[in-house]
Amino acid sequence: MKMTLKEVNEKYAALAGTGSLTLPIKLRYAITCNLDTLQKHVERIEKTRKELCERYCKKDEDGNPVMVESYVGGQKRSNYDMSPKDERAMNREYENFLETEEVELEIRKVKLSVLEECEEKERYDTPNVAQQLAMHFMLEE
Repeated sequence: MKMTLKEVNEKYAALAGTGSLTLPIKLRYAITCNLDTLQKHVERIEKTRKELCERYCKKDEDGNPVMVESYVGGQKRSNYDMSPKDERAMNREYENFLETEEVELEIRKVKLSVLEECEEKERYDTPNVAQQLAMHFMLEE
C-alpha cells in the first residue's frame, strides 16, 4: 500500500490510540504489526524534522542549536530558537517533505468481521468511531 509520510504519521498516531482496547487476538496482532511497520517511517520523519529544525534555528558561537525553555501546562519544554520567518520556512519545507514523499508499505489486513466479535463478546471493548477510523486502512470485507 502506498502512503505519503503525512499519512504514515497520521495513521501511526491514530492506531497507537487503540492500544488500550481489549480486542480479538487477530486484530491486536495486525495492529501491532502495522504499528511496527509505520514506526520505522515515523522515526525517519522525526529525524528529518530535527535536522530541519537544526538547520533553521539560531546557533551559538560554537555552531550549536540555541534552545529556549518554556512551560506548557506546568511542564518544562525545550524548543529550537527560530525567528518567525525561519520557522515558517522550516514548516513549509517539512510539510512539503511529508506531503510529497511516498513509501510502499506491507500492511497486515484483517477481515471486517473481526470487529463484529467486539460487539458480540463482552470480554472485548467495542471500538468507537475514531478508533474504527484509525483501523480502517487495515480492514477488508
